[in-house]
Amino acid sequence: MRFLRYDVYEESGLLVVTRSKASALLDVAGVVGLFLLGVPGLVWAVSLFEPGRVTVILLVLAAIAAGVYAFLLLMRAYSGRRLGERLVFDRAADAVTRSGARVCAMSELGCVELRRRQGTDNAPDVFAVALVVAGLRGRGAPRAGPSAFEDAIAVGESTSEGEMRSCASRLAAYTGLRVDESGW
Repeated sequence: MRFLRYDVYEESGLLVVTRSKASALLDVAGVVGLFLLGVPGLVWAVSLFEPGRVTVILLVLAAIAAGVYAFLLLMRAYSGRRLGERLVFDRAADAVTRSGARVCAMSELGCVELRRRQGTDNAPDVFAVALVVAGLRGRGAPRAGPSAFEDAIAVGESTSEGEMRSCASRLAAYTGLRVDESGW
């Protein structure tokens, strides 16, 4: 089962884009799982050299301390910063806010941009969604080329084209903007 990285939903007349709780929890579980697999590997590697009992005890304690520290850091990231990155669109207040701070007015938005960055042989393509803010450059000023999000608000990115297309279309429908595609 594949979990989406971003949740886009309406709440009390507001459109909210936030990191998926399931995806953040999977990140935490992945690191904890790697730690749990790494400890037996470390014990096996130490057993090849037949170190003293004190050395083994110190290595096990160090591995446990590192695992607890990594777990606490990941839990703090899961509960705080990652989920706190909420992008909220409010038509009534004509505002776009990120984590409670006003970013711009919705009336300043020019379009929703869906960008594709070509992957290499070993890496997949990356798809990103951004909101182009017309107020950050002169009105009617031509673009030098495809946007690199220098005049835009980054919403999110993923290797899933469908997820990013869905996110872009939901944003466009709510804001009344068009979706521009670049990098295709």
